[in-house]
Amino acid sequence: MNWLGRAEKRINQFLEMIISLFFVIILATTIIMVILRYVFNTGIYGGNELISYLFVYTTALGAALSIGKDEHIKINVIVNLFPIKIQKIFESFSLFLVALLNSALIVLSVSWIKKVGSFESPTLRIPNAWVQFGVPLGCSLAVIFCLFRIIRIYKGDIDAGSTD
Repeated sequence: MNWLGRAEKRINQFLEMIISLFFVIILATTIIMVILRYVFNTGIYGGNELISYLFVYTTALGAALSIGKDEHIKINVIVNLFPIKIQKIFESFSLFLVALLNSALIVLSVSWIKKVGSFESPTLRIPNAWVQFGVPLGCSLAVIFCLFRIIRIYKGDIDAGSTD
């Protein structure tokens, strides 16, 4: 595995750790909130907001991670009928389109954050820009992973359609 493959693997591991941590916090907060609500008739100040905000980040980072691990949705039934060189072209073009879509989402989400990001959340008083930043962050990582995979396909580090 070359340096690009190692970098991709390290980023994947880091994202898995962050997403797992966020899921643990979501799970623990939810369990505590249920117990507090039904046993003690109280709650956690801002708990619902925290869960929602962490869910935004787990979704955005998880979508990028699925590309980095080559576990995103794709149907290769017809593509697999072609020779390897043609499969590499299809795979690269597919990744290019995913990168293009995510690039457009980055541009659109940044302008969206500029318009509505200054508002604060009602309970935690966190600027919405902090929460909304998850979208361009996840899209940026997706673009990086797409570029990594395209380069690795053409360098012969991975086969088209493989999951390493």
